[in-house]
Amino acid sequence: MNSQSKQRSINDQSDFKAPEAIKTPAPEGLYTPVVSFGQGLAYCSGAGPYRADGSLVTGRMGAGASLIEAQEAAALCVEVLLARLEAELGSIDRIRRCVKMTVFVQATEDFKELTQVADGASALLRERLGAERGTPARSSIGVASLSDDYLCEIELLIEYNVES
Repeated sequence: MNSQSKQRSINDQSDFKAPEAIKTPAPEGLYTPVVSFGQGLAYCSGAGPYRADGSLVTGRMGAGASLIEAQEAAALCVEVLLARLEAELGSIDRIRRCVKMTVFVQATEDFKELTQVADGASALLRERLGAERGTPARSSIGVASLSDDYLCEIELLIEYNVES
C-alpha cells in the first residue's frame, strides 16, 4: 500500500462514515454472545460485519478489499457488539471502559496494514463512548480464513458499572 492510500483512511473523516449495523444478528453456532463475569466484566464473542439489511461485508485484505471498506466493516462489528452489550446491560451507558479488543482481519500473507483496519473499530468506540471509556488495549491479527468469509471479526472485553 502506498503512502497516498494510507492517508485516505480513518484519519480522513470525509471518506469514512460509520455505517448502520443490523442491531442483533442471531448467534451462528452454539455460543453465548455476551458472558458477564466477576465484578462488572463482560466478554463479547466475536462479531462479524453485518449491515442493517442483514448482509455481510466479505472479502480479503490484499485481494481486492479496500482499506476504507475494511474500516467500515470493523465499525459494523463494533455496532453489533454495542447492540449485544445494550441487550445484556440494558444500556451502553453502563460501560465503564473498554478493556481489550481483538480484531481479526481476513488477509493475504503480505497485507501488513492490520492496525489501520482496526482503527475503524477504535474510531467508532471512541465516537460512541468517548476517549476515556472507548479506548481499549488492542490487538490486530491477520488470519487466512474467517466464518462466512467475514472481512473482519472483533471480540471485546469491557468493564461495566454493576447496579446495586
